[in-house]
Amino acid sequence: MLFGYPIVYNISMAIPFLVVPIMGIVISYLATVMGLMNPCVSLVPWTTPVLLSGFLATGMDWRAVVVQAIVLVLGILIYMPFVKINDAVLAKQAVEDEDDDDDDVFDLD
Repeated sequence: MLFGYPIVYNISMAIPFLVVPIMGIVISYLATVMGLMNPCVSLVPWTTPVLLSGFLATGMDWRAVVVQAIVLVLGILIYMPFVKINDAVLAKQAVEDEDDDDDDVFDLD
């Protein structure tokens, strides 16, 4: 998300940027403690695809894939309103910049 969408100095995106990882950690921890999935038994590279990484890290436990899919869907749902807010702000700024560009034309006659 850092490389595909402007997060740095974007206050409307800072909230989900902090909330979603915390939510993912809490859900995964609770699922592990309650015995809904096996604990992680191996480290996988960070470049491993999303659902495959949970499967491999938990010793090939398919329930970890389900938990990871739930976390992914909840993360998307949390981000959606903030992305829409940010898009509205950017659209408003684009209109204002367009209006400002019309005033910057110099008449040299």
